[in-house]
Amino acid sequence: MMSRVEGRFGVEELRVAVNRPIRFGIFPGAVGMTWDQLREVWKFADEVGFSTAWIPDHFYAGYGDLEGPCFEAWSVVAAMAAETKRIRFGPMVSGNTYRHPAVLANMAATVDVISGGRLELGIGAGWMQAEHEGYGITLPPPKERMDRLDEALQVLRLLFTQRRSDFQGAYYQLTNALCEPKPIQKPYPRILVGGGGEKRTLRIAAKYADEWNGEVAPRGMQHKIGILHEHCRAVGRDPSEIEVSVLLRSEAEAAATYDSMIRLGNLNVEQDRQRLIAEGVSAADLDDRLREAVYEQFLPEDDERAINRLCEYAAVGVSHFIVIYRPPYDFKRIERLLTKVGPRVAG
Repeated sequence: MMSRVEGRFGVEELRVAVNRPIRFGIFPGAVGMTWDQLREVWKFADEVGFSTAWIPDHFYAGYGDLEGPCFEAWSVVAAMAAETKRIRFGPMVSGNTYRHPAVLANMAATVDVISGGRLELGIGAGWMQAEHEGYGITLPPPKERMDRLDEALQVLRLLFTQRRSDFQGAYYQLTNALCEPKPIQKPYPRILVGGGGEKRTLRIAAKYADEWNGEVAPRGMQHKIGILHEHCRAVGRDPSEIEVSVLLRSEAEAAATYDSMIRLGNLNVEQDRQRLIAEGVSAADLDDRLREAVYEQFLPEDDERAINRLCEYAAVGVSHFIVIYRPPYDFKRIERLLTKVGPRVAG
């Protein structure tokens, strides 16, 4: 597919084949709403034609009132599996540090059965330090987290596909282990790996993922997709087997979102910071340049600018756009993404 783009990319850079249909997902969050509001927006997304719906896997609010209520992700996913009819859904992303992968495998298999085979299993290494400290959950150093994630994905695939499973890893062990019932989807639910680490996360995605999700601006996505493809070649995987998605925040909440990302130590922001330092950006200019880089990730409110931004992503290989919406939900605005913006990106 040749994407329509009116942005910073040159003509030759636009000749990127996206051999997948363009999909749109919705991310209504887990904080700042009542249960009825959250259920209503998921059911609305199901009815109007969104491809996917997602919820963050956190216990502390990461936006707005940081001490406010936060719905638990897998409880919501299970409820929505019964409440919705056609939309695919999952956690964005399930933190591996919170649950033993054998426990997660049973949870995921059950939700897949409840939904008739619509679960998308998003998973990542885990990161929010405040939650780990508050609950006394160990947050290992980054290398160990990556090693654990690699093992966890092996455990999940074994339990989803084998009648009984054995595994002896450095962190996880299985002994003649069961996981019944099995997921409806065969061989297992689609696995989405989230995170932008170029040495380990993208390599893990190359080994195990059906989809990789990033949170950077189009130029950054272009770079990371290139790294992902290098890892695919190294592990003997066809890069076209992995769908690429991006999580997009609204430009309307840019300032508040950016402040929350800085306060909570968002890993993608920190990667942008290190990249800018490596490029020689001075200390005096670093904060302004960092804010500018992060703001390029936000989806504009204006339709034409939104179309251009999405087409910039499509031009570098993104086919799944997951857009964050905050309560109170503007249903006309949400539907407009599908009726006015989406067709001009996919067309």
